[in-house]
Amino acid sequence: MMDGSVSRQRQTTVSSQLRAEGNTHYAKAKAEGIAPFLRQVRYEEALKLYNKAIQAAGSAEERSSACKNAAIANRKIAETMREKAAAIANPAQDTVNLRELYHWQHTLLNFSAAKASGEASGREDSLAWIGNLLAAMSECFHAIQATCLQHSYEVRVEFLQRLQQNIPPEESCIWQPLQALLSETKFNESVCQREAGGYIAAIRIAQSALQDINILLDNSQHYGEQFCGMFSMSLQAENALAEAEQQERICQAMQACALGDEAFEKALMMSDELRVELVWDAVDYYHHSLLLAKNREVE
Repeated sequence: MMDGSVSRQRQTTVSSQLRAEGNTHYAKAKAEGIAPFLRQVRYEEALKLYNKAIQAAGSAEERSSACKNAAIANRKIAETMREKAAAIANPAQDTVNLRELYHWQHTLLNFSAAKASGEASGREDSLAWIGNLLAAMSECFHAIQATCLQHSYEVRVEFLQRLQQNIPPEESCIWQPLQALLSETKFNESVCQREAGGYIAAIRIAQSALQDINILLDNSQHYGEQFCGMFSMSLQAENALAEAEQQERICQAMQACALGDEAFEKALMMSDELRVELVWDAVDYYHHSLLLAKNREVE
């Protein structure tokens, strides 16, 4: 997994030596039975050396290798922190762990830098190298999604929004999947809210999802598969929004009708004489209910 070989280098360099030292700490962190706290410390030691290797890199190929190692170490630190947090989880304190967030963000940024340097390196195995990096990045996004699912909807959205901060759309290999994940998270929540009868919340969330999807579409039209997938989600979000709005109007119409019934009953029952003002209140409620229910099936 970690890249520490120097077979392609004519001689051992400072960067390759630092990577090799980092790999030693990384291997110790993966030792069987090691406690999460000590495992995290060893991953952090490895990361320090990988970051030094990035700074000492004398070529694009060396920088790509060091960035990949740093990305993997950052991910391991984030996952270990998540493991430790899960062991003492308190649902009442469901918040974004900023240190964990930092390491996830740098996992993505290091992978992006490794890809850019790999493409510029001219290495003989360039296609295979980039393919491996993209596969590792895909695994990383799946891990981020799994991490998000351990939180409430509000924390998931905050986590993804913070994760995306300072990552411009030009960093397409990480910006687009994050934007897609954020859009999908909101879309799925709008569907859940609608199915649970929370139509106002469903409308608000679906509108936000549509905005995020449209931002992604505006920045990814030349990425065919991604564009088609998000365009399909955009249509689904529009349908979900329309249905939630219709259900909310139906609920409002039924409430207005019920208020009309209540006012009419009071007009007849509160005294021996007919309360005309209450009758007019009932008429107003019924009229409002009819307007809300226009072209809609309401019993």
